[in-house]
Amino acid sequence: MSQVLTQSEIRDLTLYKHKGKQIETLLKMGIPFYIHPEKGKPIVTTVAANQYKQSNDPEGEPN
Repeated sequence: MSQVLTQSEIRDLTLYKHKGKQIETLLKMGIPFYIHPEKGKPIVTTVAANQYKQSNDPEGEPN
């Protein structure tokens, strides 16, 4: 298992293909990320993505 999300997974998470919109959306979502020094694309760890998903999971909220 990879320690970072693939570009496809980042697209699925942010719903954007372009790196500028991905970065903007990750900031709004509060998901920590790094910027690839050469490509300028966001790099998101699987830990950060999983923590976001768990904290925003409606299944875990009481009715």
